[in-house]
Amino acid sequence: MPSFTASYDASAPATPQRRGRPTVTTTSKTRTHVTADTLEVETTVVTTTRTPIARRAQESPSSSPPSSPSPPARAVTTSGCSSTAMSTRSSSQLTATTASPPPPGPSQRLPPLRVFPSQLVKVYRPIHPSRLRTWDGPAYLCTRAEVPGVYRRKRQVEAVTEALGHMACWEKRPSCTEAKALYTRAYNRGEVSATPVSTGPYTIQPYDLKPFVRKQLVFRPSDKLLIQKVEHLVKTEHMHHGKYYVVYKGEEVGVYGSWHEVFVRIENLRKLAMSDFDRFDTWEQAEAAYKAAYDADQLFQTPLIGGPFDTQIDPALRSL
Repeated sequence: MPSFTASYDASAPATPQRRGRPTVTTTSKTRTHVTADTLEVETTVVTTTRTPIARRAQESPSSSPPSSPSPPARAVTTSGCSSTAMSTRSSSQLTATTASPPPPGPSQRLPPLRVFPSQLVKVYRPIHPSRLRTWDGPAYLCTRAEVPGVYRRKRQVEAVTEALGHMACWEKRPSCTEAKALYTRAYNRGEVSATPVSTGPYTIQPYDLKPFVRKQLVFRPSDKLLIQKVEHLVKTEHMHHGKYYVVYKGEEVGVYGSWHEVFVRIENLRKLAMSDFDRFDTWEQAEAAYKAAYDADQLFQTPLIGGPFDTQIDPALRSL
């Protein structure tokens, strides 16, 4: 038996509606296929609902949304067997919807925050005063060297200070006992520093790892009210002939009897060309020079803020 196919559309007339009401249109499509063995009849019904825009604008947000249109039904009948397939199609599919963006891929994710530990530096420990040897005769006092301490011969001093250049601090004292006393006082104040060269033989000394702190050299302006007067100068027992130093510009001004005392007061200012001092043979000469500078307002005391000579803060907060 020959096969043939016939199809036709049956559109129901639109139901008359009032102005502003939704319009419902029903369309029916039938397709018939006949073969020698089977008869297939396929019918598709599509219902479309159209709502005027003016009506949507008048609706309040609290009003309930219109009910979803009925999905079209598709029925296929075959002689000897039957099957039903439902397909969903509505006019709302014609309106474009904005989908939520997909989660970021591996390449779009931000890298995890990496926290680096603070930089640690080696702080070498200077020799303790109790380990210093004692002998009769003169001695060399070294407070800023690769290996600070008290030495008997000058060549020993040159071996531990030559690599540091002007950063080294050493001097000759008339007796070993006096040199040890000055070293002990400087050690207790935290003014003794061991700085071995990284490529030198003195890096085997004990050290501590401490966080690196970048220091800013900010000095207080000079205040004459904080400068000691001439009558307040004190001659100490370690002052000797040819060892009287007058500091005119420094973190602390005055008359001192050792090069170490002068060095720690001008070390930071010397880098900025803001230091000045002089040496005299007698106490009377040094005292007269200090008095003349005081009367002429030529003394400038500019301590490092927070440093050991900053008298305008609590002593417990001063750095050593």
